[in-house]
Amino acid sequence: MNLGDIYLKTFFASLQLFSLPQSRLLVAFVFGVEFTPVGL
Repeated sequence: MNLGDIYLKTFFASLQLFSLPQSRLLVAFVFGVEFTPVGL
């Protein structure tokens, strides 16, 4: 299992745990910040 797979699993698990809209926006923001330099 590579680091990317672990990160994605953690990300989707976080989406399930933080079901509140505010938390989803926060997770999406962090997810976007992490991958913006990569170009995704």
